[in-house]
Amino acid sequence: TVFIVVVPAALVYAALVDLGLLPVKSLTWVRQTPGDWPCSMGHYPGIFAWGFDLGLGVTTRIPYQSLLVIPLSAFLVGDMASAVAITTAYGAARALAVVAAVTSATDDFPAVCDAIQDRVLTLKKLVGATALVIAALIVIS
Repeated sequence: TVFIVVVPAALVYAALVDLGLLPVKSLTWVRQTPGDWPCSMGHYPGIFAWGFDLGLGVTTRIPYQSLLVIPLSAFLVGDMASAVAITTAYGAARALAVVAAVTSATDDFPAVCDAIQDRVLTLKKLVGATALVIAALIVIS
């Protein structure tokens, strides 16, 4: 019962922030994970640190507030399999979004970063709209 009330309410709030309809300060920081970590930490520790930093979701170039509902919903869902499914679905969707951005850019890394940056507002609005749909699906199911 708590899940059915709290998660949709949190999704609606986050969606309103992502859509720009609720003018509040974001809880995430707009920062790219430092690219020099593989050099300064070593190849594998740097790659692990990079993935861990991105996985936290609070420091990213594309700060979705809806992301903050993922750990809340995984905690409130009440069983491990559903929690894993929630976080896996989010991770897969985010990975597909990155793949789409990368394939739409040319072969050089700066072009990929530029392609992602050019779409930040569009992507935030898409994520916000998706959060509203998910909130509605949770309520009606």
